[in-house]
Amino acid sequence: MLWLQLAALPLVLVTAISPITTTSMPSTSALTTSETLTTIVTTTVDYMNQNCACTNASLFSDNERIAACRKDLLVDVIDTIINNTFEDRLVQLERAAFGYFYYGDVDCDVSVLPEGITHIVGNVNLESCTSLDTANLTIFSTVRNISGELSIKGNDALTTMDGFNELTAVGTYLQITDHDALADLDGFGNFTRTEGKLYLKALGALTNIDGFSSLTHVGDDFYIKDLDLLTDFSGFAELAYIGAKFEINSNDLLTTLGFTKLNHIGKSMTIQNHDELLNVDGLDGITTLGSDLTIKGNEKLANINDLGELSEVYGNVEIKSNPELTDASSLSALNTVEDDVLICGNSGSLDTTSLGSTLATVGSSRCIEISCSSC
Repeated sequence: MLWLQLAALPLVLVTAISPITTTSMPSTSALTTSETLTTIVTTTVDYMNQNCACTNASLFSDNERIAACRKDLLVDVIDTIINNTFEDRLVQLERAAFGYFYYGDVDCDVSVLPEGITHIVGNVNLESCTSLDTANLTIFSTVRNISGELSIKGNDALTTMDGFNELTAVGTYLQITDHDALADLDGFGNFTRTEGKLYLKALGALTNIDGFSSLTHVGDDFYIKDLDLLTDFSGFAELAYIGAKFEINSNDLLTTLGFTKLNHIGKSMTIQNHDELLNVDGLDGITTLGSDLTIKGNEKLANINDLGELSEVYGNVEIKSNPELTDASSLSALNTVEDDVLICGNSGSLDTTSLGSTLATVGSSRCIEISCSSC
């Protein structure tokens, strides 16, 4: 056989007469021994025909010139294959240990992203992409980290986010907004943190947010609005830290909150414009707010008992236009408000006397307004 004849030649390492380029050499990262030998034979014969002035009939000639050329090329072919294999293995090890990085932004043309990328150093903006569907998101299936923002907005064909199953962190901003057909966010099951904002808005088909069950940390604002089929936020069961504003607004069917580990809100808390919200359960870990507390326009809110640990608000307190709110006794722990207190337009039977007696410090105007007249 031809490969046996070539393999039997002495392999003396010498300088090649005609250097072999690696661009045309097949990758051997996944080749079997038999396939590797075939590659050696085929490549060597091809190069001998090109460089040794041989025909197939004279490949094994005893002519000294042909024999020397043959040896040189065979050694170079084998060396090149060994080097290619080593480089392939080295790349694989480096990617396994340190990740495979892509430097630059990604937009609707996701084909710019090579397969196997683990880190994107840049932004991903998938906004109003006419041809983007769930299948296109598979290119992100190995991505673990995005250093900038991830914005997914106004893509009518998206029904799930399954392409982001390995994503654990986003640097500056995670926004998912304006999708009528998006039924779940399960593709974010491994997502644990963003140092920036989390913004969910106008997701009309979304019935749960269980896809965020691993999220523990939002470094900036947390904002959820117009998720009209959502009844609770139990999918945020692991969320403990919000670095700035907390706002939930106009979620039509929301009946309860369902946080279980939330213990820090860095700035303001706003809960407003809900038709079905009954309570604020899950906020009992909050003791201090860095800015305003606003609870208003919640038609069926009956109590705010889970604010019982709140003692300091470094801003205003506004509890307004909650017509079914009859119990504010849980605010009895509140002893410091930096600015003003406005509690009005709630149930006529709401007793606020205990609130006034516990406040040791109110802002410079010392306004505690119960009747909604001008302070």
